[in-house]
Amino acid sequence: MFNNLYEESSKIKIIVVDDDFNFSDRLCGYLSMNEKFEICACFKSGIDVEKEINFYKPDIVIADVSAKDNKDICVFKILSSMVENRPKIITMSSLKSEIDLEKLFKIGIKYHIRKPVIFSLLEDVIYSVCHEKPSSYISNVGKIKKFVRSLGVPTNILGYTYICESLSYMTENTRVMFLNEVYKLVAKNNITSSESVEVSIRNAIKKMIKVNSPEFLKIFGKNTESLSNSQFLTIVKELLCEKFL
Repeated sequence: MFNNLYEESSKIKIIVVDDDFNFSDRLCGYLSMNEKFEICACFKSGIDVEKEINFYKPDIVIADVSAKDNKDICVFKILSSMVENRPKIITMSSLKSEIDLEKLFKIGIKYHIRKPVIFSLLEDVIYSVCHEKPSSYISNVGKIKKFVRSLGVPTNILGYTYICESLSYMTENTRVMFLNEVYKLVAKNNITSSESVEVSIRNAIKKMIKVNSPEFLKIFGKNTESLSNSQFLTIVKELLCEKFL
């Protein structure tokens, strides 16, 4: 198969299948900024994916399991049975999607990622899947997301994604990162502004204060009206480093 001939110096060719045009446009826009990636095509459904794979010969197909025509994962069965030009498949689904992950992995899916997707995480997944190497970053991000959810952050808001991504950057760097630097990185990742990132995180913190989960209370106590973005992220980052990373 052509994937076995893949060289680290060559570009990683990618096809995206997702019926959410807003998301797929942002994703393709982000990935195309990486000179190591080549976005071959983006499709709303998986109907013609096999034909397009034979044409483009991509290394990776990134597909939303719940996208149109993919619900019964027939498309993935077709892809997994391909002998020539068979790509490595990364699947995605929303947090509310009910999918059988065991079935997906049995037919050869290499990795599954939950939405909302942290683009820098997906970027790391693509490298790891292509080179068949484990990624400590993937594992760390999973721990971060789980811990943040325990603080009472709703997972369907942008603030959740931005908090997780901010903490990923802060824990991965050995040096202390200034908050405006973190905001810029997260903003670039999500094709938005630093101001939008700051406001979304602020709103997420307000929601956590309102929920007052046991884990949040244990860390921050009840007097949290003056809790700033910087204080929240710094405290949680230190706790993550002590507990998990």
